[in-house]
Amino acid sequence: MDQRCCRFCHRQFEPSRFHPEQPACSDPPCQQQRRTQSRNLKLAVDTEYRQICRDSARKWRANNPGYWKRYRDAKPDSAQRNRTRQRQRDLRQRVAALANNNSALDLKSSVGSSLVVGSCRRRSCQQQLGCGASLCLAKPYPKTAPPRGILQTTSLW
Repeated sequence: MDQRCCRFCHRQFEPSRFHPEQPACSDPPCQQQRRTQSRNLKLAVDTEYRQICRDSARKWRANNPGYWKRYRDAKPDSAQRNRTRQRQRDLRQRVAALANNNSALDLKSSVGSSLVVGSCRRRSCQQQLGCGASLCLAKPYPKTAPPRGILQTTSLW
């Protein structure tokens, strides 16, 4: 049989004689990627399959009502890491919304905090802007001194 190129790892492999149109080699990572891609395609195309998967998850949650509470109680480190990451995701989402809608800032809620663009030092933001809470979004610069004449932090209020 002729050799084929794996769709995922791009190595040559000999397809199965029982499945000559085999698109991926038999390595476990390639097979996992093939199954994932196939499932995602089916979810995108087949509405009935998507509904069955959704119902299956709902059914499992109904049969295991206290699972996540027990999980968080058993693994407090994991729960704390998840809380931290969720706060970061929420913050990123709020900043993206502000960046996309900067003309409609609610100035009443922004009193006492500052939004600074880039990865500056938090203490520096607080000293320069005199605020209690700051979010740094400024353009990052190398560990060496920043170029002269470039504004490190910018207040949006």
